[in-house]
Amino acid sequence: MSEGEPTMSGVLTARTSLMACVLVQAARFTHTATKVATPRRLDRSARRHRSRIAMSGVRIQRIETEDARMAQIVIHNGICYLSGQAELGDDITEQTNNTLAECDRLLQLAGTSKENLLTCMVWLKTMDDYAAFNAAYASWIDPRSKPTRACVKSDMALPEYLVEIQFTAAMPDGTRSTSNIV
Repeated sequence: MSEGEPTMSGVLTARTSLMACVLVQAARFTHTATKVATPRRLDRSARRHRSRIAMSGVRIQRIETEDARMAQIVIHNGICYLSGQAELGDDITEQTNNTLAECDRLLQLAGTSKENLLTCMVWLKTMDDYAAFNAAYASWIDPRSKPTRACVKSDMALPEYLVEIQFTAAMPDGTRSTSNIV
């Protein structure tokens, strides 16, 4: 072995030292990450966030609140949220048309329209009605302003309902509903 070559024990010592440094740094990072993510710290952070919201005067409009369980419309930060709507009719086409007419009424009451739709969620009692529902929906929707959409099969709140539809829409700039702000 020549004088400049490291010994096997020297290589192991260097590797061990390097590994020890890596482990110490990892432990420091883990300790810091754990310290940041503790539930107590999150609670304090959440309390501060809630306080900022309360102090900033969050404005939420709730419209058609006669039902003890919900509002039909909630408007916040320029977004209009409609509760799920279901209207009766003789078949899926009539129920879809009646439900979409009610959604139109609620959107207008909120101060927006189907041209501003962002999302649509559809619940069908049976997927056998999918094609007929789509035909009625396609004749109602503005083809230039189609929202994102999901459609699923689901049990309904009442056995007579075949479809329920829920929309989210943007509020036009500067538009305010005439309903009370809560």
